[in-house]
Amino acid sequence: MSLLSLDGKVISRHWVDGMDAPKGMAIAGGKLYAADITKVRVVDLASGKLVSTIDVPGAVFLNDTTADASGKVYVTDMLADTIYRIDGDKPELFIKDALLASPNGVFADGDRLIVASWGRGIKPDFSTAAPGGLLAVDLASKKVTPLPGAQNFADLDGVIAIGDTIYATAYMTGTLYRYKGGGAPEAIATFKPGSADIGTDGNSTIYVPLMNEGAVAALKLD
Repeated sequence: MSLLSLDGKVISRHWVDGMDAPKGMAIAGGKLYAADITKVRVVDLASGKLVSTIDVPGAVFLNDTTADASGKVYVTDMLADTIYRIDGDKPELFIKDALLASPNGVFADGDRLIVASWGRGIKPDFSTAAPGGLLAVDLASKKVTPLPGAQNFADLDGVIAIGDTIYATAYMTGTLYRYKGGGAPEAIATFKPGSADIGTDGNSTIYVPLMNEGAVAALKLD
């Protein structure tokens, strides 16, 4: 795991070692939680030290993480239609539902989780029989609600929300989409294939990791 400055300089190429294939990350309580296949790695932000590993029983392919306002961490299992919740260091099955359709990206947005679905019927080359879309999961009731107008349009990877706007990436095509409730997803940028779990400063910048390029793109929103 590397550490970059906000202006794109490498602060530490090997900031944290000892992981296998980390993907999505979230910060809660001064710690960084990273999904790592069937485990969640926990890093102390102040020291940059790997402080613990949380085994997630039954996990197949953990992918993205997010933290809610109370500090609970949620992690998707893309190949098991499942989202786990971690409270402190204790993992539990939060929801398992075929409607999640290979949940990849996840973002805590108030009283709900926004989920980016990869799609149904994943093939060996990770193409799908039916492409994914955007979903919402109510944190209290765990009800899954497909977001209107944003279904079956792409094999989605990362997802974030800024205000009332959702941004999601399609890994296979390198496309960055923008969605506002009730509208249609709009492609606003296209990279080479490999655009993955995205991040934001919460205000005006989106950071897009380009896995096949060994690069990170920063987009200023207007």
